[in-house]
Amino acid sequence: MFAEAAGTSARQGNSSEAGFVNLVVKYLETTQLFEADYPRRWWAEARQVYKSEAATRRERELFELVDGCFRKTVRTPEANASQ
Repeated sequence: MFAEAAGTSARQGNSSEAGFVNLVVKYLETTQLFEADYPRRWWAEARQVYKSEAATRRERELFELVDGCFRKTVRTPEANASQ
């Protein structure tokens, strides 16, 4: 389904487009990840390890995506009220 939306067939195996779709799916998965207190506290402690271990471009992009969701969540008043 996502491959067709991106304009390619999943059978073609275009890694650039597949990587982009994977990034979008991961973003969708993480948008609600940090709504609970425990994941916010865990990422606050673990983020430096994930950042330093992100060796490939894809790993760095995923780190930035997850960390951006975290930073956006902790800036909201609702997230700060539950801490």
